[in-house]
Amino acid sequence: NEKKPTVTKVKISKQDITTKEELPGAKLVVKDAKGNVKASWTSTSTPKYIEGLEAGTYYLTETAAPEGYELYTESIKFNVYANGTVSKVIMYNSPKIVTKVKISKQDITTKKELPGASLVIKDASGKVVESWVSTNEPKYIEGLKAGNYTLCETAAPQGYELYTECIKFAVKENGTLSTVIMYNTPKKEEAPKKTKLQIIKKDATTKEVLEGATFVLK
Repeated sequence: NEKKPTVTKVKISKQDITTKEELPGAKLVVKDAKGNVKASWTSTSTPKYIEGLEAGTYYLTETAAPEGYELYTESIKFNVYANGTVSKVIMYNSPKIVTKVKISKQDITTKKELPGASLVIKDASGKVVESWVSTNEPKYIEGLKAGNYTLCETAAPQGYELYTECIKFAVKENGTLSTVIMYNTPKKEEAPKKTKLQIIKKDATTKEVLEGATFVLK
Protein backbone atom coordinates (compact mmCIF):
# COMPACT_ATOMS: atom_id res chain seq x y z
CA ASN A 1 0.00 0.00 0.00
CA GLU A 2 1.07 3.51 -0.73
CA LYS A 3 0.65 6.08 1.98
CA LYS A 4 -1.90 8.77 1.14
CA PRO A 5 -0.38 12.23 0.78
CA THR A 6 -1.10 14.54 3.70
CA VAL A 7 -3.89 17.01 2.92
CA THR A 8 -3.31 20.59 4.03
CA LYS A 9 -6.14 22.30 5.87
CA VAL A 10 -7.00 25.92 6.61
CA LYS A 11 -9.81 27.25 8.82
CA ILE A 12 -10.82 30.85 8.14
CA SER A 13 -13.12 32.64 10.54
CA LYS A 14 -14.70 36.06 9.92
CA GLN A 15 -15.85 37.53 13.26
CA ASP A 16 -17.40 40.56 14.94
CA ILE A 17 -14.56 42.18 16.89
CA THR A 18 -16.74 42.60 19.99
CA THR A 19 -18.96 39.52 20.15
CA LYS A 20 -16.50 37.15 18.42
CA GLU A 21 -19.47 35.67 16.53
CA GLU A 22 -19.21 34.64 12.88
CA LEU A 23 -20.13 37.39 10.42
CA PRO A 24 -21.96 36.48 7.20
CA GLY A 25 -21.76 38.66 4.10
CA ALA A 26 -18.03 39.44 3.84
CA LYS A 27 -16.40 38.85 0.45
CA LEU A 28 -13.01 37.19 1.01
CA VAL A 29 -10.09 36.14 -1.19
CA VAL A 30 -7.05 33.95 -0.52
CA LYS A 31 -3.97 34.58 -2.68
CA ASP A 32 -0.61 32.88 -2.76
CA ALA A 33 2.75 34.68 -2.45
CA LYS A 34 2.70 35.46 -6.18
CA GLY A 35 -0.73 37.10 -6.02
CA ASN A 36 -2.64 34.24 -7.62
CA VAL A 37 -6.20 33.81 -6.34
CA LYS A 38 -6.56 30.38 -4.75
CA ALA A 39 -10.02 30.74 -3.21
CA SER A 40 -12.81 33.32 -3.02
CA TRP A 41 -16.13 33.17 -1.20
CA THR A 42 -18.71 35.07 0.84
CA SER A 43 -18.62 34.39 4.56
CA THR A 44 -21.55 32.67 6.29
CA SER A 45 -22.49 31.99 9.90
CA THR A 46 -19.88 29.20 10.02
CA PRO A 47 -16.10 29.27 9.40
CA LYS A 48 -14.68 28.43 5.97
CA TYR A 49 -12.52 25.31 5.57
CA ILE A 50 -10.09 25.04 2.65
CA GLU A 51 -8.21 21.83 1.89
CA GLY A 52 -5.46 20.93 -0.56
CA LEU A 53 -3.50 24.17 -0.73
CA GLU A 54 0.19 23.68 -1.37
CA ALA A 55 2.42 24.32 1.60
CA GLY A 56 3.59 27.93 1.62
CA THR A 57 2.66 31.51 2.44
CA TYR A 58 -0.77 32.96 1.68
CA TYR A 59 -2.72 36.15 2.21
CA LEU A 60 -6.37 36.63 3.25
CA THR A 61 -8.01 39.83 1.96
CA GLU A 62 -11.49 41.27 2.40
CA THR A 63 -12.89 42.93 -0.74
CA ALA A 64 -16.33 43.83 0.67
CA ALA A 65 -17.36 44.14 4.31
CA PRO A 66 -20.56 42.78 5.83
CA GLU A 67 -23.40 45.30 5.93
CA GLY A 68 -23.01 47.67 8.87
CA TYR A 69 -19.29 46.97 9.32
CA GLU A 70 -16.05 48.73 8.41
CA LEU A 71 -13.90 47.15 5.69
CA TYR A 72 -10.82 45.31 6.95
CA THR A 73 -8.26 47.09 4.81
CA GLU A 74 -5.15 45.02 5.53
CA SER A 75 -4.29 41.52 4.31
CA ILE A 76 -3.59 38.79 6.86
CA LYS A 77 -0.51 36.69 6.16
CA PHE A 78 -0.64 33.00 7.11
CA ASN A 79 1.22 29.76 6.40
CA VAL A 80 -0.02 26.39 5.14
CA TYR A 81 1.93 23.42 6.51
CA ALA A 82 2.75 20.22 4.63
CA ASN A 83 2.30 18.05 7.74
CA GLY A 84 -1.46 18.63 7.73
CA THR A 85 -1.52 20.96 10.73
CA VAL A 86 -4.69 23.03 10.50
CA SER A 87 -3.86 26.68 9.86
CA LYS A 88 -6.33 28.92 11.71
CA VAL A 89 -6.94 32.47 10.53
CA ILE A 90 -9.34 34.93 12.18
CA MET A 91 -10.26 38.25 10.59
CA TYR A 92 -12.31 40.71 12.66
CA ASN A 93 -14.66 43.48 11.57
CA SER A 94 -15.60 46.54 13.58
CA PRO A 95 -19.17 47.88 13.39
CA LYS A 96 -19.49 51.12 11.44
CA ILE A 97 -19.65 54.20 13.61
CA VAL A 98 -22.56 56.41 12.58
CA THR A 99 -22.09 60.12 13.22
CA LYS A 100 -25.03 61.92 14.80
CA VAL A 101 -26.04 65.58 14.94
CA LYS A 102 -28.94 67.17 16.83
CA ILE A 103 -30.11 70.58 15.59
CA SER A 104 -32.45 72.56 17.82
CA LYS A 105 -34.14 75.80 16.72
CA GLN A 106 -35.43 77.62 19.81
CA ASP A 107 -37.12 80.79 21.05
CA ILE A 108 -34.39 82.69 22.89
CA THR A 109 -36.68 83.43 25.83
CA THR A 110 -38.81 80.32 26.30
CA LYS A 111 -36.24 77.82 24.96
CA LYS A 112 -39.11 76.04 23.17
CA GLU A 113 -38.68 74.58 19.67
CA LEU A 114 -39.60 76.98 16.88
CA PRO A 115 -41.32 75.62 13.74
CA GLY A 116 -41.07 77.36 10.39
CA ALA A 117 -37.37 78.25 10.13
CA SER A 118 -35.62 77.35 6.87
CA LEU A 119 -32.21 75.89 7.75
CA VAL A 120 -29.22 74.56 5.81
CA ILE A 121 -26.02 72.76 6.75
CA LYS A 122 -22.90 73.39 4.69
CA ASP A 123 -19.61 71.49 4.72
CA ALA A 124 -16.16 73.09 4.93
CA SER A 125 -16.18 73.82 1.18
CA GLY A 126 -19.54 75.63 1.39
CA LYS A 127 -21.55 72.84 -0.22
CA VAL A 128 -25.09 72.37 1.13
CA VAL A 129 -25.34 68.85 2.53
CA GLU A 130 -28.71 69.13 4.30
CA SER A 131 -31.71 71.49 4.23
CA TRP A 132 -35.08 71.45 6.01
CA VAL A 133 -37.78 73.51 7.71
CA SER A 134 -37.83 73.29 11.50
CA THR A 135 -40.75 71.71 13.34
CA ASN A 136 -41.83 71.32 16.96
CA GLU A 137 -39.10 68.70 17.41
CA PRO A 138 -35.29 68.91 17.06
CA LYS A 139 -33.75 67.67 13.82
CA TYR A 140 -31.54 64.56 13.98
CA ILE A 141 -29.06 63.90 11.16
CA GLU A 142 -26.99 60.73 10.86
CA GLY A 143 -24.15 59.70 8.61
CA LEU A 144 -22.41 63.02 7.98
CA LYS A 145 -18.69 62.63 7.38
CA ALA A 146 -16.48 63.70 10.26
CA GLY A 147 -15.35 67.30 9.83
CA ASN A 148 -16.36 70.93 10.21
CA TYR A 149 -19.78 72.28 9.23
CA THR A 150 -21.88 75.44 9.51
CA LEU A 151 -25.59 75.82 10.29
CA CYS A 152 -27.29 78.79 8.58
CA GLU A 153 -30.84 80.15 8.64
CA THR A 154 -32.22 81.31 5.30
CA ALA A 155 -35.72 82.26 6.49
CA ALA A 156 -36.87 83.00 10.04
CA PRO A 157 -40.07 81.69 11.65
CA GLN A 158 -43.00 84.09 11.36
CA GLY A 159 -42.78 86.82 13.97
CA TYR A 160 -39.05 86.35 14.62
CA GLU A 161 -35.87 88.10 13.57
CA LEU A 162 -33.61 86.29 11.11
CA TYR A 163 -30.51 84.73 12.67
CA THR A 164 -27.97 86.36 10.37
CA GLU A 165 -24.80 84.51 11.45
CA CYS A 166 -23.86 80.88 10.73
CA ILE A 167 -23.00 78.58 13.62
CA LYS A 168 -19.86 76.48 13.26
CA PHE A 169 -19.84 72.93 14.63
CA ALA A 170 -17.85 69.72 14.24
CA VAL A 171 -18.96 66.17 13.51
CA LYS A 172 -16.82 63.67 15.43
CA GLU A 173 -15.54 60.34 14.12
CA ASN A 174 -16.32 58.48 17.34
CA GLY A 175 -20.07 58.86 16.93
CA THR A 176 -20.48 61.29 19.83
CA LEU A 177 -23.71 63.24 19.42
CA SER A 178 -23.03 66.80 18.27
CA THR A 179 -25.71 69.20 19.55
CA VAL A 180 -26.27 72.61 17.95
CA ILE A 181 -28.80 75.16 19.24
CA MET A 182 -29.80 78.22 17.23
CA TYR A 183 -31.99 80.84 18.90
CA ASN A 184 -34.41 83.34 17.39
CA THR A 185 -35.48 86.64 18.91
CA PRO A 186 -39.14 87.76 18.54
CA LYS A 187 -39.63 90.83 16.40
CA LYS A 188 -40.24 94.02 18.39
CA GLU A 189 -43.63 95.66 17.89
CA GLU A 190 -43.07 99.20 16.73
CA ALA A 191 -45.15 101.85 18.46
CA PRO A 192 -47.39 103.73 16.03
CA LYS A 193 -45.94 107.06 14.96
CA LYS A 194 -47.75 110.13 16.27
CA THR A 195 -49.13 112.42 13.59
CA LYS A 196 -50.23 116.02 13.88
CA LEU A 197 -53.12 117.78 12.21
CA GLN A 198 -53.86 121.50 12.46
CA ILE A 199 -57.34 122.70 11.55
CA ILE A 200 -58.00 126.43 11.00
CA LYS A 201 -61.36 128.02 10.25
CA LYS A 202 -61.07 131.32 8.33
CA ASP A 203 -63.22 133.97 6.76
CA ALA A 204 -63.09 133.41 3.00
CA THR A 205 -62.55 137.10 2.28
CA THR A 206 -60.55 138.54 5.11
CA LYS A 207 -58.69 135.27 5.88
CA GLU A 208 -59.13 135.99 9.57
CA VAL A 209 -59.65 133.11 11.98
CA LEU A 210 -63.30 132.44 12.78
CA GLU A 211 -64.54 131.24 16.11
CA GLY A 212 -67.76 129.33 16.80
CA ALA A 213 -67.82 126.74 13.95
CA THR A 214 -68.72 123.14 14.96
CA PHE A 215 -66.65 120.34 13.37
CA VAL A 216 -66.85 116.54 13.10
CA LEU A 217 -63.73 114.42 12.22
CA LYS A 218 -64.41 110.90 10.87
